[in-house]
Amino acid sequence: MSRAFERSGRYLPMMREIFREQGLPQDLVNLAYVESAFNARAYSRAKASGIWQFIKGTGNRYGMRVNYWLDERRDP
Repeated sequence: MSRAFERSGRYLPMMREIFREQGLPQDLVNLAYVESAFNARAYSRAKASGIWQFIKGTGNRYGMRVNYWLDERRDP
């Protein structure tokens, strides 16, 4: 877990600011601890990827490009 806390320091301030601007509950940023331990390269058996662990269909639904050369699910 200590690696997750190290990685979180890189992303938490940005995430909290975006969530605040969008009127989202601040506690939602904690999902990234559970989903990926803040590992942007995390990849699951279900083929979910990135900090938020989106599957390809969800990424596409939200306008993320997912192809051989680029996977925007991994862009925090």
